[in-house]
Amino acid sequence: MHSPGSDNLCLLPQHSLYPPRLKQLSSPPQKLYYCGDLNLLQATGTWIGIVGTRRASEYGLRVCASLVAGLKSIGPIIVSGMAMGIDGMAHQAALDHGLKTVGVLGSSLDRIYPARNLWLRDRLLEKQGLLLTELEAGTEFRPWHFPKRNRLIAALSQILVVIEAPEKSGALITAHHALELGREIYVVPGPIDSPQHRGGHRLIQQGARLLMDFQDILQDLGWTPQAAPPSKPLPPLGTNEAKLLEIIGKIPHHLDNIVAISHLPLPLVTGLLMRLSLQGLIEELPGNRFVGKIPL
Repeated sequence: MHSPGSDNLCLLPQHSLYPPRLKQLSSPPQKLYYCGDLNLLQATGTWIGIVGTRRASEYGLRVCASLVAGLKSIGPIIVSGMAMGIDGMAHQAALDHGLKTVGVLGSSLDRIYPARNLWLRDRLLEKQGLLLTELEAGTEFRPWHFPKRNRLIAALSQILVVIEAPEKSGALITAHHALELGREIYVVPGPIDSPQHRGGHRLIQQGARLLMDFQDILQDLGWTPQAAPPSKPLPPLGTNEAKLLEIIGKIPHHLDNIVAISHLPLPLVTGLLMRLSLQGLIEELPGNRFVGKIPL
């Protein structure tokens, strides 16, 4: 494990751990700077890239979290770009469910962009994840770094999932690289009049798979879905408990956010959250965040 910016640890194409899929690119990176568990590059699970808009809707974030949770049974390696929105949720959900995740940066390791995701970088590295970039430490950020890095996400992924991609978005650039590489592409659909989904819908017209739920991917990979155990009836809930459970749902929420949405006092909310946790209805995550554990 290495700390970001501590040195310029560099992976060259002749190294035994250099990913063979990157060599399929017409211009594979000649230097790949890294931080984290480099042995993750030898992981044998299915590498699934998840990309989408930075301005993700609640629907997009919820679908992303649910998709990663559903894929947990096959132990995939989740690949994304460490950006806000769909990228960040893909990494968060992977970590929340004990999955390995690889972040491909459009910045150098010592200048994480956006800076608001520094906490996500730290959590990813604590959980033995891996960060990769073509940019040497100290490199100034430039907007064109992101389209360039998208080809690495496409190449590392065996399957690419697109969630909420407007036209002319970075997610579409990643998808086009994936098409050139012969990767299977799945697109989560949305409202036909939503600009947020127009690029993804265009991909479906061009032959990408329409993704109904995670079972589509499992079946295409040859996994037989296991029957879910009979659900237990919910314990009796008070009005405020039910309110918090509805707010939290399947997307991780910070304690401050729960208090703000519920309009309940902080001491009451913390007590109710503890009760819901003891009942097995929610799970507390690092950083004062909570997520539901039951289908809603």
